[in-house]
Amino acid sequence: MDQLFLSREQCRKYLDRIGVSGDVEVSYDFLDLLLRRHRESVIFENLDTYLGGRPADLDVESIFKKIVCENRGGYCFELSIAFLQLLKGLGFDAYLCGCKLRSMNHHVNHGSVLVKLGDDICYCDVGLGCDIPPGPVRLIPGWRKDLQGFSISVDEAGPFWWKYSFSPGLDIYICRDRYCIDDFKPLNQYMTTNPGKFRDNVILFKNTSDGYISLIDCLFKRRIGDKITEKYVTKSERDELIKSEFDINILITDNA
Repeated sequence: MDQLFLSREQCRKYLDRIGVSGDVEVSYDFLDLLLRRHRESVIFENLDTYLGGRPADLDVESIFKKIVCENRGGYCFELSIAFLQLLKGLGFDAYLCGCKLRSMNHHVNHGSVLVKLGDDICYCDVGLGCDIPPGPVRLIPGWRKDLQGFSISVDEAGPFWWKYSFSPGLDIYICRDRYCIDDFKPLNQYMTTNPGKFRDNVILFKNTSDGYISLIDCLFKRRIGDKITEKYVTKSERDELIKSEFDINILITDNA
């Protein structure tokens, strides 16, 4: 059974980790701040899986230690579980959700967080390792908006799903049912132990205040506003880049 929430002390440490200070409010504006600062402070990264080929530990205390105490990141299930526990500890009505990326024909292949604020349900994604529209998305069918270079829409996708689309980007099909941590464990096992792009390549992504940085294998990208630059690095250069750009001090080249 999922832990109910982080303690007050743990929440304070978590807020310090993502650079949020001041009074806590259960409001859309404060949720927006938490989501943006989380994506700018806690990176998407698969280094444990790449180096060890082992499932991520989805225990709440283990994730808290990794992200908050060890200044690491994680991938979608780890990041979403961590963010969920922070929100619940701060008093938000939040819960996990299962998602399908790109097509309804896929199995659930992504985990995220939904937050109920009054009559609204907001989609809050801290765990997708690519550029997405900033801020929480109110899941109101028929909603359309242009935001910071993205064209966003929300529609019904059957009785149990919302379809959230952003262009340039992808479609995310969001299940209305409440998920728990145990629901993600089989997929966590599969994704982190079976051969494929996620297990066999270094993948890091972090939003910045004016864009993002990403590293896939040896290709480093940086977006500032509308400008994207790319460069390939050698494997020996990659360790230093991960340290300098992503603030993670783990040697990959000699251990992979």
